This record gives sequence, structure tokens and C-alpha cells, in this order.
Amino acid sequence: MELDTILLCHLTVSFVAAMTIMVGAWSAARLLRPGKQGGEGEGDASVDPSVAAAAKRRRKMRKKKKKGKGNLPNPQVESENPNSPPPRSLLHLGVIMDGNRRFGRSKYADAGGNEESLANTSIPTGYLRGHYDGGMKLVDFISWCIKLRKLSPSPCLSHLTVYAFSSENYSRPPSELKALHNVFMSFCGTLISKANDWCLRVQLFSSDGLKKMPKEVAEAFVELVEATKNNTGMVLNVCVGYGGRDEILNGVKGVVEDFKSKVVDFEDVLKMDDEGFGEYLSGGSKTPLALKHLNLPPAAKPPLLDVVLRTSGEQRISNFLIWQCAYSEFFFLEKTWPEVEEKDLRRVKDDFERRVRRFGK
Repeated sequence: MELDTILLCHLTVSFVAAMTIMVGAWSAARLLRPGKQGGEGEGDASVDPSVAAAAKRRRKMRKKKKKGKGNLPNPQVESENPNSPPPRSLLHLGVIMDGNRRFGRSKYADAGGNEESLANTSIPTGYLRGHYDGGMKLVDFISWCIKLRKLSPSPCLSHLTVYAFSSENYSRPPSELKALHNVFMSFCGTLISKANDWCLRVQLFSSDGLKKMPKEVAEAFVELVEATKNNTGMVLNVCVGYGGRDEILNGVKGVVEDFKSKVVDFEDVLKMDDEGFGEYLSGGSKTPLALKHLNLPPAAKPPLLDVVLRTSGEQRISNFLIWQCAYSEFFFLEKTWPEVEEKDLRRVKDDFERRVRRFGK
């Protein structure tokens, strides 16, 4: 019994000594940890500042990885760089409203009647109803943009430009064109009743001057532009009978016309830069040749096109504002245009404001 007691005492003393050494080593490590001293959280002046900074970055990265389930930071997000400029506001949004027919076929494909009968109503039926739903979705989308403008603490969405009808769309079947014309009339009528309450100004971008449109459709668009010309809120540019290549060709012809009329001389043409030439395009100070016969009010010049949004999963420009979108950010949604929701617009805005835009620098 006596020997057992002695051995137990020796083991107890050894265990206490070992624990004392471990606690002392742990305390020393705490004292030497970069950026910590005596557990008070103050910087240790004896530690190399660069080492302390590196350790601090590692701790932050570990926290971010844990929070983001291991995802690495997006290298295109400006907020990851503390020296980056503040987020930029989305001022000019361009939208290619694609997928109306696909939406109509999936939702209204079982409607009876031939295409001519489906189109011969103020609200098309059958799959052509997708175009009407797309037109009414645009009215909703405009209201979301205006709402976002009011909620934003900084200037936001001063211009919205939408691709409603391209110059290539004239080749579609007559029944579909008739349905589209009815949709344009409904859209103009609906928007003209809301535009003044929204303080919305509507402008027309057209490289063919609506010369191929029925007279009543062209008159409806001109009436909408005239009725809203004095509004000072968001500007809506509607591209109808529009093609980007034709717009550039018309701009060149406009420069030639001004040279022939001695508005500009040869030296002015030689010195003209991209900003000067841009004045001859849609939204510039020079009324495009294609629109002169419509006698529209002077345009409100848009800022640079920040974002091009295309729906329905397609990833191409389709002759839309090809001069203006040289440095635009592109977003592609799998949804068709009538399926777009307000949250999609908010996500595009938030994502854009985090993107790095270097403009080739």
C-alpha cells in the first residue's frame, strides 16, 4: 500500500508538471501571435507589421471561405479590392426583349383558329398572344425601373432603351406582323395614360423612320413621343424598325449631307472623333436622316450604354446598338421576356455595380 501511494504521488506530480509546461507554451504562443498581445487585442509593437498584416488577411480569408462555403472571391468584383473606386451607378440599360413567341407557344399553343384569325384582334390569341404579354411586361418593367430610381441613393436608370422591332423583323409572316402592329397600338395607348404620372419621356430610335409601318402605327408612336416631350424623369428609347448597321450608315450619310450643305468643312470631318460622329446617331444632337420627315422634338442625349440585357437564353447582339455597346456589360437570362420579374432587374443592377470596368486601361 505504501509503494502504491508513492507511485500515485509521483504520477500526479508528473501530470501537473506536464500540464504546466503545455499551458506556458500556449500562453507564449498567444503572446507572439501577430496583432495580439496579452489577450487584449492590441497590436504587438515587437512583431513585424507586414507579418501581422499577412496574418490578418489570412484570418479574413478563412472567415470568408467559411461564410461562402468555400467559394473563392470573384476576381471581377470591385468590392474585394479596398483601393478600388466606389461602385458605379447603372445609368443606361438596354434590353433585347427576346422569347415572346416561345412563351406564347408554351402557354397558348392549344388555342384554336388559323394564324390569320389569331392575329385579327386587338389582343392576339394563340401563340401570338406572347407578343401582347411581352408588350405589357414592358409596361411593368418600366414601372420597376422608375421605382428603383426612387429607391436608389445615387443617380440611377436615367435611360432605358428597348429593342421592340428590328429592321430584320419585317420578314416575318404577315399574320405575325399584323399581331405586332396591334400590340404596338395597345402599348402606345397604355403608356400614354401612365407616362405623365411617371414623368416618363419617350423617344424613338428608328433607322428606317417607320416608313414600312402602317400609317396608324407610326402615328401612334409619334403621338406618344409628342405627348411626353416635356417630361423630365426617366427617358425611354424605343427601337422600332431599327438596325445598328443601318444607323451607322445613316450617320455617315448625315455627315456627308452636312459637308455638302457646308455645315461642316473638310477639316471638321477629318478631325471628327467617335463622340462627334455619335451626334449623328440615335439620341445625338443631329436628327438622324431617317427621322427628319417625322418632325420629332430634339432628343435627350443618353449617357454611355452601361448594360445590355438579353432574355430567353440567346447570347448575341442581333444588330442592337452596335456602336453604343462597345464597352457595355452583358447579362443573359434564361427566362423569356414575359417571364422576367422585378427581382431580375435588381440582380442585374447589383451585379453591374460590383463589376470592374477598365475600358481597356
